[in-house]
Amino acid sequence: MFRHNKVIELGGNQIKFDYHGLSGRLKLISEGNILFEKSLWLPYKRYPIDIFGERYQIKALIFPINKIGVYLNEQPICSDLFPKLKRYSLISFTFTCIKRFAMVFAYALS
Repeated sequence: MFRHNKVIELGGNQIKFDYHGLSGRLKLISEGNILFEKSLWLPYKRYPIDIFGERYQIKALIFPINKIGVYLNEQPICSDLFPKLKRYSLISFTFTCIKRFAMVFAYALS
């Protein structure tokens, strides 16, 4: 549930995207070599990266919905790398808001 992986092809090579949800660590691995490793803590950030001579961007939206995508010259290669992570974060965010609203409402009535 906390670790998400996806393999996509960029520039004719297989790249493994590995994201750990608790630490916020994103790794790009190709043939055992780490191409990119970063802790994603900012709510919205673009990370430029050169992969095999091409300039890609990793766009990360961390709060309130976790969505990480890969783009080449503003063209989406994979706009949502981890759809399961997006669903989990959306459900968690929704239930947390409902719970807090219920607690405030109960406190106001008491």
